[in-house]
Amino acid sequence: MLQYYINEVLESVLLPEVRRLYPDGDWIFQQDGAPAHTANVTQTWLREHFTKMSPQLDTMCLIFLKQRNMYLKRNIRK
Repeated sequence: MLQYYINEVLESVLLPEVRRLYPDGDWIFQQDGAPAHTANVTQTWLREHFTKMSPQLDTMCLIFLKQRNMYLKRNIRK
């Protein structure tokens, strides 16, 4: 099942379509918590193909999110 998801969905459908629709590479791929999405083999494949898009690897994004969360915690009225 997992290899099917990688071969038939990610490689055969997702990659060609996003390259066709977004040739500049400006797109975001988001998954939910389905087992095929969270499996180690799927996560490894995604890291190998979309490293620059991974928020875990984007330091500036992490800094921004932490700052935003701190701001929201201070400014949300209880």
